[in-house]
Amino acid sequence: MKIREITFVLLLAILSSCVEQDLTGDKPIKISNLTGKVEKGPFTQGSTVTIHELTKELKPTGKLFQTEIKNNEGDFALESAAEFVSPYVNIACDGYFFNEITGNLSNSQIRLESVVDISSKRNNINVNILTHLSKDRIIKLMKEGKNYEEATAQTREELLSCFGLQEYKDLDFEDFSISSGDQHAGALIMISSILLSNLTEAYFTEFISIVKNDFTDSGTLSDSIQYYFREESLNLPVEQIAANIKNRYQDLGKTIEVPDLNYFIDWDGDGIAGNELGNPDTERQLKFEIDTLRVGKDGGSFKVAIQTNIPFSLNTNKPSNGYIEPESIFRDKVVVSDTLIQGNELSINIRPATGPFQRPATIRIVSFDKKITADLVILQEGDFSDEFKNNLYIKSIMMQAAKAFDYSHTLEALYSNCFTTNNFAWEQFTLHNITPTNQLVKDTWSALYSGIVYLNLLEENTGRHNFKYTLALRTLLYGHLISLWGDVPYLTTSRPDPTNPPGRQSKAEIYSILKNGLQECLTIFPAGKTNSYFQVSTDVIRTLLAKTSMQEGNYQEALSHLQAVISGGRYALSNNRQDAVGTASTEILYAINTNTLPLQHFSTVIENSHYLPLILYADVILSAAECAHKTGQLETALIYLNQVRLKNGEEPATHASFEADLKVTWKSRLKGSFSYFDFLKRNDWAMNELNIQAYQLLLPIPQSETDVNPNVPQNPGY
Repeated sequence: MKIREITFVLLLAILSSCVEQDLTGDKPIKISNLTGKVEKGPFTQGSTVTIHELTKELKPTGKLFQTEIKNNEGDFALESAAEFVSPYVNIACDGYFFNEITGNLSNSQIRLESVVDISSKRNNINVNILTHLSKDRIIKLMKEGKNYEEATAQTREELLSCFGLQEYKDLDFEDFSISSGDQHAGALIMISSILLSNLTEAYFTEFISIVKNDFTDSGTLSDSIQYYFREESLNLPVEQIAANIKNRYQDLGKTIEVPDLNYFIDWDGDGIAGNELGNPDTERQLKFEIDTLRVGKDGGSFKVAIQTNIPFSLNTNKPSNGYIEPESIFRDKVVVSDTLIQGNELSINIRPATGPFQRPATIRIVSFDKKITADLVILQEGDFSDEFKNNLYIKSIMMQAAKAFDYSHTLEALYSNCFTTNNFAWEQFTLHNITPTNQLVKDTWSALYSGIVYLNLLEENTGRHNFKYTLALRTLLYGHLISLWGDVPYLTTSRPDPTNPPGRQSKAEIYSILKNGLQECLTIFPAGKTNSYFQVSTDVIRTLLAKTSMQEGNYQEALSHLQAVISGGRYALSNNRQDAVGTASTEILYAINTNTLPLQHFSTVIENSHYLPLILYADVILSAAECAHKTGQLETALIYLNQVRLKNGEEPATHASFEADLKVTWKSRLKGSFSYFDFLKRNDWAMNELNIQAYQLLLPIPQSETDVNPNVPQNPGY
């Protein structure tokens, strides 16, 4: 029994070693030591800490104790025994502090205070912005009759509620520390940062005095101050603040953790901070059920589900669209109206398309801390019914394409000896007397590449999804470049790097890129005639696929595409070539209308016709004849060839005369169609027919190009 009594006495002695108290308040309070921290950010070493004795009525007695901050973590200690007339003391500190916003030490001193009941505390008491703001409110409530515990509990809830942080009211403000790494540290850091945000340190003391007085009177803050605080919190660089604090302590030789400060912001203004971000222990999810919404040209109403486990909102700031030209040039865009989120579903209306190329729209939803975003890209099919209407850039593309084909068709018609001319400059091509400095060679090269640049610029400014609409023109432009110069640069941008310009790419690689795109178009382009330069029919796509396959030597593949066009029955051979390129043509698959897109050279040097033919039905039939013959389908080949010869008024071909007759018919029917030169080269007849040497199967690269682009070597022989 005596042993148990002795143990109990020792336990009482241990519990009272630091604080001797009289719960009635009639006897003095003795302490053996008192330690703590002073933190805005941590106060700097040498700052003065003053402990003022208070009466039970919280009036200063005039007795005080002083010590200093002993390190740059803000630690202080009153290490000698002290006796106070009541449990209450006021602790104040004047000094410089670490500014968590700037990451630097302050240039001005501030004063922080705290009123505490040392009878209810261990020996560690912190002073911070929360103890400072709440001090006078606690005193006021106690003078109104509340005891210390009641006054501090009420004050904690009142003050934290002003910031939506009432969840952390369980802990006395004197026990909060920014270096503790817990949730209470996060609350303290957030309030401290909000108060200092966008203020000079010189004004900070005056401002917290205003806030303190406002809170003391009513236990809340005015609407204007709370609005200001919320706006500041939404714009705080919380990641940088956390990094600044951790770096500061690291410099002091201490590693601390800072909780995610986003969870201490009342993002939606509902009075509860962080509830907008979901469970911090669960991986957050926010995404649309689909990332791309494809809409027809007529628009309509659409609903898209949202998959999420966190609250979110519509982003009012539009994401960058990457456009590099003024919107007035690329004026047509997807127009979204009546955007509404109900639950986890987005409802929108899309207005009808206003032109052939609609710039995409993006709807973005964001978590309240803006760390998680989800984008819904809206792609709308264009209205190609009147491509040039109120759209100068679209017309400028076609003017450039027409210019390119004007040069290339004129050059090919003369170089393949399908036509002659008395124009001296152009006559050099009929004579095959061409050098790298020839101006028309340069002009043709430049015009073809300018057409490609225009198409690239269109895609860059209206979206890469419009690549399919440029494929017909793009395939022809590259086809002409390859036919005339062989391997050539393939441009993927409208602005190639001048310090490292693109080099020559094999024609096989270029054909592969183009064919992959063309193959996709077969499933989305219309089968019938479209009268569009961009939304072409699948007949045009199939013919282009056939042409590239023939250049690769894949004749059976080419024949399959050509026969699909023929079996469609949408075209018929005209009675002669003149009718085929005239206003009443039944052969046009794809052509430049010279009435709306006049030609400078072809119309004067070669012939003046209503259409500059890009693809004629005769080309489809004769190509099918060539492919059938190459694959051993001789009867089929004769049938196709003789269809054209019959229209031309020529004798039917026989198996024995097939190649010679095909050559004659091709030249007479397709001259000027940029077809005959490729046909001759493909069959190894060009050198004999045109009386040229092997190197002349290609033109020289323009000297102006090789001078500035070391990645494009000159063709052999020039």
